[in-house]
Amino acid sequence: TMDHPLTASADPIRFHRAEILKTLKPPQLRDIARSTYRAQYRGYRAIRGVQPNSTTETYFRARAELSSPRWRGVPIVMESGKRMREQRKEIVVTFRHPLPCLCPAGQEHHKNRVIFSLEPTEGIRIQFWSKKPGLDFVMEERTLDFMLRQERKSQYVEEYEKLLLDCIAGDQTLFISTEEVDEMWRFTDPIARAWQKNVAPLEFYDPDTNQAADAADARQQASAPAGAMKKEIAIVGLGKM
Repeated sequence: TMDHPLTASADPIRFHRAEILKTLKPPQLRDIARSTYRAQYRGYRAIRGVQPNSTTETYFRARAELSSPRWRGVPIVMESGKRMREQRKEIVVTFRHPLPCLCPAGQEHHKNRVIFSLEPTEGIRIQFWSKKPGLDFVMEERTLDFMLRQERKSQYVEEYEKLLLDCIAGDQTLFISTEEVDEMWRFTDPIARAWQKNVAPLEFYDPDTNQAADAADARQQASAPAGAMKKEIAIVGLGKM
């Protein structure tokens, strides 16, 4: 979402990252119950060292928005969780429908997407709908794939190798600046404080399922404003150590 830096060096990249984060709208207390969802998988409290009455979430979804003119009105949905049905890390860009939508009458509006996959495979996938060859007006989904590499064997080895090398070389491009951290906290702190007050009640889900994500989907759809869908960005599996 950041503006294009003048060069690929550390200072302009870190500057533009901080500038776009400054446009991140801090959530209001009255909105957090509607724009966030949190849950804990059943059995988490039985883990050694975890408090038997722990309210720590092991899954969350949060909806954000940028005030930048380019991204104003585009929802950004961030989601991450432990003990989900599958392990994946990706960024999904969903394009809004053209007006008027050239979809078959009486059928759902098809969504075109670009998926940047980071885990378990690394690549870019474009999912789009087009008319099926033939005389009838029938739509079908097609896919274009660019695969950087298949599922990796030793997780995170190459990433830390790169970070350590950059550290020795003094290249800070991949390191977060203090200004960026401040802007991130400006967004996350109100949510953390609200969750401590149980503004968004802690829900529960069975491990190794998608129950939490399905429940978050249902709540998001129920609270979505009426009207045409705008572009949307989703970030799944935000990272772990």
